[in-house]
Amino acid sequence: MDEYGFEKPTLAMALKNLGVAGWCIKGNPTTETEFAENTRIFFVDGTETNEYAKFGVTWTQVKTEFDKIVNTYNSELYKRKRSVEYPDWGTQLDYIYHNGIDKWKTDVVDPVKAKYPKP
Repeated sequence: MDEYGFEKPTLAMALKNLGVAGWCIKGNPTTETEFAENTRIFFVDGTETNEYAKFGVTWTQVKTEFDKIVNTYNSELYKRKRSVEYPDWGTQLDYIYHNGIDKWKTDVVDPVKAKYPKP
């Protein structure tokens, strides 16, 4: 988890996005060789393999998907910063009840959005 409570990008996320149902990764592979040597794939029939050719995905696919996840994560820093600035939902709903939605937007939402604008 990062300092804002969000999950940091991992190769496991990339594998999941590519439809690989079960895996075990040792360490944090950064090359095709490391990925092939340190990853096991588990199949629905109960079998498993570390034979890279049987994974069903290539290192290029995994790395491309991982890079996409990292780019999205990096581009959404403003969202993570905003998330810790807003009061909890109960407090916000109470504010809306007592002051109305327009006042809530002006007093609660807009200052946080101004502090952490979209890039």
